[in-house]
Amino acid sequence: MIGGASSGGTFSPATALSEVWACDETDRWTPLAPFPAKVIGAQLASDGTRLVVVGGQDGDNAQFGNQSQSISDDGGATWSPLAMTALGAAGGYATAIAYDAAGSRLVAIPGSTPKPGGFIDRPDGLWQLPNGSTEWTSVCALCDQPRAAPALAANASGEVFLMNGYELNGDIAGAWVLDNGAWVQFASDPPNRNQSGAAYDAERGVIVVYGGNGASCDGDCDDTWEMTARP
Repeated sequence: MIGGASSGGTFSPATALSEVWACDETDRWTPLAPFPAKVIGAQLASDGTRLVVVGGQDGDNAQFGNQSQSISDDGGATWSPLAMTALGAAGGYATAIAYDAAGSRLVAIPGSTPKPGGFIDRPDGLWQLPNGSTEWTSVCALCDQPRAAPALAANASGEVFLMNGYELNGDIAGAWVLDNGAWVQFASDPPNRNQSGAAYDAERGVIVVYGGNGASCDGDCDDTWEMTARP
């Protein structure tokens, strides 16, 4: 868990946080090395040897660009920048990141920059960071669905899934799988929402989606969805 805003505060320099926390197998949270900046809306994932952060914004709503930094998985070292190449051309809020264990890589969708009227300005594509690499590279430049704040996960077979998010017309419902360089929708659930959390449960072999924000749950969502098999 990284950053965010302190309880009861609005997004501002006074309430934004730089804390990083890890939860162990006993459900105990412990602090790790703090991030170099206070950050809101950043995404954090592990590839088994390091923690990687993508995107976010500071307490003044300034976009960090699609910054990416890493630290050892136990949080015992300093954060180091990673090369983002074309990802740095856009804002970095409402990114999505997941670990693909079968492909030995992290995958990420670039962040967005809100524009007048709510349109989301962001680069296309899906990006990957192979285990041991320090540079993000493109998986497919045009395999994007125009949206911000989606959920992203990969299963044991290396299939990458995209769920929900929001666009100009509002929150998005449904789930997609990456198939030959294109996102293919295969389900109309989870219902309309954005900023959900998603993860692959290897023990049970399911992808789990939790919470988010959206009209389908009158604002803050507290429901949980899981996908056991893709049609």
